[in-house]
Amino acid sequence: MKRYFYIFIVVIFLCCATAGCGNGNFADDIDDAITAMEQGYDNYIDEQGTPAPADSVADTLDKMLADYVSGLSYPLPSSMVSTTVDPSESQELIDSANTTVYNEAELEKLIFEAVRAAEAEVRFKTIGGWLTDDLLYDIVFYRIHDVYMIDAFGLYSYRTTFTTSGSTGTFLLEFNYIDDCTREEVLELRSMIDTRSKEIVRDLKLGGMSDYEKVKEINKYLCDNVYYPKEPYISHDFTPYGALFSGRAVCEGYARAAKILCELAGLDCYYVVGYCGGDPVNGGHAWNLVKVGGEWYQLDVTWNDGSGSDDYFLVTDDVMVLSRDWERADYPASATTPYAAN
Repeated sequence: MKRYFYIFIVVIFLCCATAGCGNGNFADDIDDAITAMEQGYDNYIDEQGTPAPADSVADTLDKMLADYVSGLSYPLPSSMVSTTVDPSESQELIDSANTTVYNEAELEKLIFEAVRAAEAEVRFKTIGGWLTDDLLYDIVFYRIHDVYMIDAFGLYSYRTTFTTSGSTGTFLLEFNYIDDCTREEVLELRSMIDTRSKEIVRDLKLGGMSDYEKVKEINKYLCDNVYYPKEPYISHDFTPYGALFSGRAVCEGYARAAKILCELAGLDCYYVVGYCGGDPVNGGHAWNLVKVGGEWYQLDVTWNDGSGSDDYFLVTDDVMVLSRDWERADYPASATTPYAAN
C-alpha cells in the first residue's frame, strides 16, 4: 500500500506570499512585507505609549488572553489527509531508500539530522509495521522541535509517501519550510540569526553576570526591542528572525529568541508549548523554562512585555497553571517558590 498524507498549519501565515524567500534578495522582501503589514494597524504600544495594566496576575490575565495568545505552528493530527494508490507504482521509491530504521530512536535521529541540515527530504525503510501516522507526527513536530528553534523559519509542513510489502515499509518524507525557503536560504538565515544573537549577548556583557542577572537582561532586551503585532501576521512573526531582526514577533518568536539567547549565555532553557484559556485549538501559546541557580523557573517574555510587568519572570508552575495548560511531564518541574533576587 502506498499512501500520501499532508500536514498543514492550521494557524495562518496570511501574508506569507508577500515575504517569500524565493525572490533572491529576501531581506528586502521581509522589510517591504513588514511595512505593508503595519499600514493601517496600530501597535499594541503606540508612539504615545499605552498605559500598562495593573501589576497582578488576576488583573492582567484577561488582557493577556485577549492580546497575547496566538496559534502555534503545530498542526493538529486531524489535519492529515490520506490517499491510497496501487503499490505497483512505487518501485522507484523502494529502490531509492537505502537506509533502514528499526525503532523510534533511530528514526528520530534520522529526521533530526535531516532537519538540522535543512534537507528537502529523507527516504528510509522500516520492518515490522511499527511506524504509524501518529508516531511520525509526534517525532516531527514535537520530539525534534529543538532542532528548528535555531531555524530562520520553522518547519511548515511535511508530506509522507509510503508503500508496504509484507512487513517492510518504504517511506519518502518531504519537508516544506515556511515561505518555501530552499536549503541554501534556510542555512543563510540560520547563520544570520546565529551572528545576530551572539552580537546581542556580547553587547549585553552577559559573560560575568550571575544566572539571574543574565535572564533579567535577556528578558529586558526582548521586552524593550520587540513588540507583538496585531493580525494579520506574517510568517516571520513566528520566528526568532522576526524578534531579533524585525523587532516584531508573536509568542513563538519571543520564546525561540529567548531560548537562543539564554543558551548562548550558558543557561539551560526549554521552549515550552501549551495553551491558554482551556482551548488547545485556538489558545496555543509558547514560553520558556530556564534554570537559575540550579533550579528551574517559568519565564514568559511575551506576557511580561505585554503587561509591562514581571508577573511571569522566574515564577513557578503553580503560577502558570492559573492561566495555561501544558504537558508537564514533558518538562522539568519548577522550583516551589518564585525566584527571589538577593
